[in-house]
Parts: sequence; C-alpha cells; structure tokens
Amino acid sequence: MPVTGCKLTNEDCGLPDISLNDRQETVVGRSRETGIRNKRCSKRQGRALLQSGFVRGHGFWEESGEVPSLTFAVKLLADFARGTVHVTQLGPNSGRLSGRCLSVGETAVLSRGDRLSLLADDLTYVVTFEGTADAPKKASVKRKVEDEEMPRSKKHSTGGTSPNATGAEEDEHVKEVCEKLKQLQKNSRASASFPEGAQSSAAAIAAHASTPLLKPGWTRLSDHKVLLYCSPELKHKPKIAAFDMDGTLITTKSGKVFPVNSHDWRILLPQVETKLRSLLADGFKIVVITNQRGLAKSHSHESEFKSKVEHILKRLDIPAQVYVCSGHGFYRKPAPGVWEHLEKHGNGNVPINMHESFYVGDAAGRPANWEPKRKKDFSCSDRLFALNVGLQFYTPEEFFLNRPAVKFDLPAFDPRVVLDLPLAEVIATRSTNGKKFFGEDELLRTSTEVVVLVGYPASGKTHFAKKYLVAKQYVHINRDTLGSWQKCVSESENALAHKRSVVIDNTNPDVDSRKRFTELARKYGCECRCFVMDCSLERAKHNNEFREIKLKGEPHASVNDMVLYSHRSKFKEPELSEGFSEILKINFVPQFGDPEDEKLYRLFLKDK
Repeated sequence: MPVTGCKLTNEDCGLPDISLNDRQETVVGRSRETGIRNKRCSKRQGRALLQSGFVRGHGFWEESGEVPSLTFAVKLLADFARGTVHVTQLGPNSGRLSGRCLSVGETAVLSRGDRLSLLADDLTYVVTFEGTADAPKKASVKRKVEDEEMPRSKKHSTGGTSPNATGAEEDEHVKEVCEKLKQLQKNSRASASFPEGAQSSAAAIAAHASTPLLKPGWTRLSDHKVLLYCSPELKHKPKIAAFDMDGTLITTKSGKVFPVNSHDWRILLPQVETKLRSLLADGFKIVVITNQRGLAKSHSHESEFKSKVEHILKRLDIPAQVYVCSGHGFYRKPAPGVWEHLEKHGNGNVPINMHESFYVGDAAGRPANWEPKRKKDFSCSDRLFALNVGLQFYTPEEFFLNRPAVKFDLPAFDPRVVLDLPLAEVIATRSTNGKKFFGEDELLRTSTEVVVLVGYPASGKTHFAKKYLVAKQYVHINRDTLGSWQKCVSESENALAHKRSVVIDNTNPDVDSRKRFTELARKYGCECRCFVMDCSLERAKHNNEFREIKLKGEPHASVNDMVLYSHRSKFKEPELSEGFSEILKINFVPQFGDPEDEKLYRLFLKDK
C-alpha cells in the first residue's frame, strides 16, 4: 500500500501528533501548536534565529524578507517513497535517537516505529506512516507553528520541566547564535568555506550536514576506474575519518594473506566497532578508501565485492562512503585523486576540515619485526597517501589500540627533495683539460660526433636529447620511432656521412648495444661520447607513473616495472675502453612549464 502520510505520535504526554508532508521541511519546538512547554525546547532561541533573517530550505540557509512566527528545536524531512524521516538537531539541548544523543547540526534517519526524544530524557515521539499499519489518528499539528509562548501553568506542563541551564545562560546562547548567523548571512549567497585552523559555527555545520548525498548506492566513476558506494543514511560533514579496508577494518577469517572468497572476512579488532560509533557521535563522516586492482579482471568479482562491502557496513552498523580504486594512476593510493574527488564532488560542497580529519591504514612502511614476529608491511601506500593529501596518519594499532608509533621507512626516492646540481659531471675522460662540470653551453662539440645515451626507460633521455642536442641540429635516433636497432644504425650512418652529429636515444644498457655505435663513430673518424642518465630505478618508476598520469587518454607506449627490472639486470657500467672519448653523468633536473605539473611530480606516486 502506498504511503499517504507521515506523523510523529507522542507516547508519554498525550501531546498532539506532528504531521509531516512529503519532502517538505518542518521545524518543531516549544509552541502552542505542539503543546510543548518545556523551556529546554527554547522558544527564545527560535525567535533569535528567525530575527536574524533566515529560514530553512533546500539544504542551505537562505535570506528571507519575512520573519514567520516559528520556534523550533529540530528540523524534520519526510520521504514517503523511502519511508524515512531525516531529523536535524538545531537546538542547544540534545535530543535522543535510539538511545544516542544528537549534537547540534547532526542529522540522523528515522524509519517507521523508531523513537525520537526531542530532549534527552523527555518528549518522545514514534514515527508512523499512513497507508501502513499505523496508530489511530490524533489531532495533527499545523504546518505553521505560532510564535507564542504557552501559559506557564504547572498543571499543563509536561515532564522534565527543570531546565538544564538558567535563563541567563540561555540568553547568552541566543546572543551567540544571533552573532554567528549575522556573520553567516553576509556570505549566504556564496559557497561556504571554513577558514584554515578555525572551527565553523554550529549553524553552518547544521546547514551543510543535513544535505544528503544525491545518489545513495553504487556509482561508477568510469573515467577513473573507481567504484563509489554511499550509504543511504550518509551525511556530509567537515570532519572526515578515513580508513583503508583490508588489514585496517577487516582481515581474513581463513588467516590467509588474501581472502579465498567474498565471505572470507571478519572485523579486525573488537575496538573497531566502538571506535567508529564514537567518531559518528563526534560529528565525523566515515570514508573508506581501498585499492582493489583485481576487480578490473572480472565483472563477477566486482559484483561479489560490492556485496561484501555492503555486508561489512551492515555488520559495523555505520553509514559510510567507500571509494574502491580498481585502476592505477592518479586514482590509486598513494596518488591523491580519490581525495580530490571527495573534496570537489563527494562531500556536498562542505569544506573539509583538514586539521581534524585523519587517515588510518596498515600499509605504513614498517620493517620486519616492527612487532615481534610481524612481517614487514607490503607497501607504504597508506602512509604516503596521507602525506600527499596532508592528513594526520595512524596505523590500526596506533588508532584502535592506542599503541605508540613504531619505526617506518619511506621510499628511497623522495620526490619532495629538490637539489641544485650542474647539468653534467665528468665520470671519465681522455681529455687533460681537467674540467669536471658542464653547463648547457659547454656540453656540445663543434665537430661531428656520436652521443650514446644510457639510462632506464623514463629516465629523461628523450627530453634531454630534444632540449639540449636536437635543438642544436643533432640528428635524433630512437628505436621506438624507427622500429629496430638495425634501422637506428642505418639512419646514424646516413647522418654521419653528411657530417651531422647524432644522439642515440635508446636505453643501451650493455656493451653489445653500445658497440654498434662506437664502431660506427670509429668508421667515420669522429668522437663518440657516452652520457649516462643519473636516474635510479626508484626515480624511473616515479617518472614513469608521472608520465602515465599526464598522458592518460593519449596514445603512448606504456612501460611496466618488468621492463625497468630487465634494464637493471642487463646494465653494465660504461667504460672508456669501449671506444668512448668521454663519459658524462647527466643529472636529472626536472623542469616544468606548468606549476600543476610540478605539484604532481613532487607527490609520492609509487607505493614503495
């Protein structure tokens, strides 16, 4: 049977029912219409808010020319289709829902049969929906609640008439609320923003926190290979408590490193549930961010994993927002893509308070035996993710068990470090001039020569060749472009025959790969120099990831880690005896035309 109405029925004082319309906000407090006389449902607070020139509508505070006659303690919004009522605490004296106190600005969801106490120990109402098995009708409360104080006759007062605060304290609270709303009114047409390091007003939090996510359930962020789940009861909050999932909130029941199926999980620690509920009570939104590259292999795996996530949240009995990263690149931890999505699109325009938000994860870079008989962490992705986005970081042991921090290791390559280095340094030379360092203008030869570059893929060879050599009329020889080493030799010989210098832009890891070009230089009687790119394996991985992110969607040859490891296994340090007149080390000094590119490069993009 379709729902045709909704009301809150008072169960302990014989007060009139409070009727709610579908998707129309209603505010309720002390008034003649509700029959509520308890002074903790502050009438004066309601009047103060209204005199500030604001009414509540569409999820934000909006300036109004009229001041309706209204007093209130909570705001209610019924959704007949879903059979729910959203309740937002507006008054300073907390209401209670299912035994839990609501804080100012907090929004919770009620369904049929749930009980809401407007005060922590008084004024209890039961949610009923007409069209279902509801209670008999009582006199309903009109939508317009009059701004008139009820007579103070003791025989008509409801239970709990002794206020928690004195009248003077309440007046002081009213003044404070008025001042905050006056300040908020100045910015009511613009997007709200919390100053760094400052706490937002209770009214601002209330306005934002009551805005639900537009799409509860699963959403696919196709461009980023991310699945996003939002619990129906989830609310936007400025404080974010973010968690990894595997090894942080859950572990396997089987004891294996990886789950054997979608049912192989259990809550990691007994303290997890208590801690999460405490965070919700303190006004945090729970966000889970998990890397799950294996999901990209199978749609059936994806379906099972979605079900697993929903069962975990049901077991924990918490509303949460879950980001599942199944791809690689900018939207996979430790890169910050998911957090940027949360800030820009995933938090209902509520600015995130970075000082109070935090991230918890088990991939923390801890070495073997960080705890007796414990293996080293498989990566450092969680700690690096927190570093990238600027969040306080905790391991599960630190956060849930209050254990002290332990030793950890960051990756060998730190992209944040900026060194002031010369362009090139002499490693070995047949020259006697004693020069050790070269700048751009000193790097070139006036006579015909062959320059053989040596370095990992993604070590900067092509950028260096084009910027410093090809721009000075050196012929660019590249196997990726030409297709084979034989073609590289042929094109090089053709250039040398026409007295043109060449730069061999290949990895050239061993003696045999370099010998083809030293012999060619000897054949044409010209000098042959070797330029070794000073780029470690770790930096090459970082450079490659940076390149993949920048070139996403563009045709390019991807390089995986196996190619990099292959180069390392083949590498032989170049020597003058191979036929080189000089061997230079080319320092990797990245240059950026766009500040955003440099910002990206300075982040940790690899997890170890």
